[in-house]
Amino acid sequence: MRGEMKRPNILRQNLGLLVAFDALITEGNATKAAERLSLGQPAVSHLLGRLREIFSDRLFDRTRDGLVPTRRARELHAKLVPHLKGLEALFVQDNSFDPISTERVFRLVVSDMVQVYFIPGLLRAAESAAPGISFVTVPIDSNLVTEHIERDEVDLAINHCPDPAPWIRTCPLFEVEYMCWYNPACGEAPSTIDRFMARPQVSVTYRGPRPVPLLTPCTSRGSRAR
Repeated sequence: MRGEMKRPNILRQNLGLLVAFDALITEGNATKAAERLSLGQPAVSHLLGRLREIFSDRLFDRTRDGLVPTRRARELHAKLVPHLKGLEALFVQDNSFDPISTERVFRLVVSDMVQVYFIPGLLRAAESAAPGISFVTVPIDSNLVTEHIERDEVDLAINHCPDPAPWIRTCPLFEVEYMCWYNPACGEAPSTIDRFMARPQVSVTYRGPRPVPLLTPCTSRGSRAR
């Protein structure tokens, strides 16, 4: 068709470009990405230039903290990760898991409630079934669970995750209900949702103001929290 732009076949050109892109996003630093790829930093900079040309986006912004991916880069990486994992699995000779002999460290995202009620039982079960493994709990915002899994920074999340990526395997473990306890010394307890929402609210989050799961059903009905 006249005027149609010819799009390059990136797989035919160099699959390594996609691997380099994943390393840059994961490491957030060109030097560390070069070490991970066993390449020199000039080579990684050249690959980044090729990626920017192909996707018509700067992909990363340089800051004092390293390379920060653009929105376009994050969208591309979310689509790329499951395909890279699938390709890696093709070359794995033995993908079996032996809990008795493994010494792997599992990084978990868990809420305070999960830590109290489930972690002790998990540790007791691991003592006999997998004595060599260790668990590390990672305190992060539930809204960022998908991002951290994409970066391979956590292995499992037992938490509220409202919108997981389609490639992440999920399974409902339990349902919880919230209960409001009220101190009579503070006056008459609020008898309606509107009166409850009119009272001062405290929101504890890891990164600035975000929707609170407990209050979301109330705000969706038009109630406004103070």
